[in-house]
Amino acid sequence: MARDSAGDTSVDAKTLLADIISDGQAQRIAEVAEQARSSIGGFSEKPEGMSFSEVLDWISQINADAIASLQDDRPPDLALARGLGARCCEAQVALADAQTLQRMVFDSDWRHLFLSLRRRAVSMETAVDVTAAHWELMSQIGDAIVEVYREAETNRKMRRAERNAVLVDALLTGAMPDPDTTFARLNELMIAQAPFYCVVVILVARLGEAPLPNIENSLRRESFDSAWRLGAESQVGIVAVQSHSSLRRLKDVLIRLKAVGTGLSGPVSALEIPKGWRLAELASATTNEYEQVVVFGDDVTNTMVAAASPEVLRLLGDHGLSEILPLPQVTREHLLETFERWLDCKGSVRLTAIALDRHPNTVRQRLNKIQELTGKSLENPRDLADLVVLIRFARSNFSSTGAR
Repeated sequence: MARDSAGDTSVDAKTLLADIISDGQAQRIAEVAEQARSSIGGFSEKPEGMSFSEVLDWISQINADAIASLQDDRPPDLALARGLGARCCEAQVALADAQTLQRMVFDSDWRHLFLSLRRRAVSMETAVDVTAAHWELMSQIGDAIVEVYREAETNRKMRRAERNAVLVDALLTGAMPDPDTTFARLNELMIAQAPFYCVVVILVARLGEAPLPNIENSLRRESFDSAWRLGAESQVGIVAVQSHSSLRRLKDVLIRLKAVGTGLSGPVSALEIPKGWRLAELASATTNEYEQVVVFGDDVTNTMVAAASPEVLRLLGDHGLSEILPLPQVTREHLLETFERWLDCKGSVRLTAIALDRHPNTVRQRLNKIQELTGKSLENPRDLADLVVLIRFARSNFSSTGAR
């Protein structure tokens, strides 16, 4: 109880607060709801937001119960505040926006309370008790909104992470029935359609622990859309890349994030994501203490896996000779035969020209074309070793299958 200095009568702070807050409440609520609609992005008439009428209804219910709790001298029914917190999360209203709404209600009531206390000429002691009761009530409501919002947000993120893991796994294993479904699932994962995609495999050091738990947000800050799933042996992600230069930048970002035992597939199409997964695994297997992030095709020497199965060699050939294999059969054979004869002639263009009965310039043009289409240099021993493995495997495969 507080004492009113004007009439020297005892005044219950909560009763007085209820009387003041209930005065003109409907108009203040409407003003707050209108202000929320115009100034807070999450509260709008958009389907994914909260409508004006819904915001108005929530505020009305919470305030009505707050007044009743003061009049009945009981705690407020915080289930209503929790309901608002959960609904804001469901409507994807940012927590900051939900808190702003609650502050708007508080500020509106506070201004009304301050003016009313002045008009009533209550004692300082009474004013302090009333404002303290108001502060405590609003704090309970605000804390309940935040607590449940955070719980709901955590649950929503967990459900999203679980679904994303399933979608990523389906894309990696080639479970999509058609291209339209593939792009629909990428869109659902918030991966924008891009010219290329890159599969990234990061080895897991401890079972159940993601090497880079915040990798999706870290890459998004670098303008890379991605989605990830954690397996027993590796953390695997699909990343949208716009160009070969952006792939190099992706590698630099992963190095900066201290990704260990990391393999990148190189650029693949959306429909080649399953193949990209295999290439990324191969790249990851070649990492060492000096080179922890490896891009297949750029950093991985194909001769490292020359003893692999024909299936793996076929993947290597499809990747390394991706610009040569689709050429018309005659054009392709001219290039590959010239390369083989050039090897037999120990790198002599003149002897190769004699063996093929062609002008030396023709031989040079064909060899340059091979370098252009594969991105490998015949003067680099490592690149040359790769081409020997891939071209000889490709030619033997053509011979055995009769491919044209």
